[in-house]
Amino acid sequence: MKRLIFKKEALSLVELLVAVAVLSLGMLLIQQAFFISLSAFGYYSRHLGVLAWINEKLWAVQSALAYQGLNSLEPAGLFEIRGKKIFWNLSIQLTDQLKDNLLYEVILNLNWKEGRRKINLQRSTYILVKNENEPLQ
Repeated sequence: MKRLIFKKEALSLVELLVAVAVLSLGMLLIQQAFFISLSAFGYYSRHLGVLAWINEKLWAVQSALAYQGLNSLEPAGLFEIRGKKIFWNLSIQLTDQLKDNLLYEVILNLNWKEGRRKINLQRSTYILVKNENEPLQ
């Protein structure tokens, strides 16, 4: 009967260190990609919340201009979404005066800080209001 001889080959220390370095580099790249995507997700989720607030504010401005007049609006303020303080500034200018209607340009600026970045968001629209403080049909 023949005797089988197994030759055991082990990893050398250099091969082991190279393997650990390659795996560590791969894990570091995956971790960085994870944190970048997490930061982007937080930014866009807050951005969506701010867009909903902007739409509500513009509807409120339109309603106030139609029923209460220009002096009933606050020009600036502060609100908070998910722990972030967001500063807003409202600019309303009479653009044109037609026969029975007034055309206003409304510019809404929002500013907040996201990590080290300063985010500035601006939305503008035009609102047409009847001159007798009646809403348009």
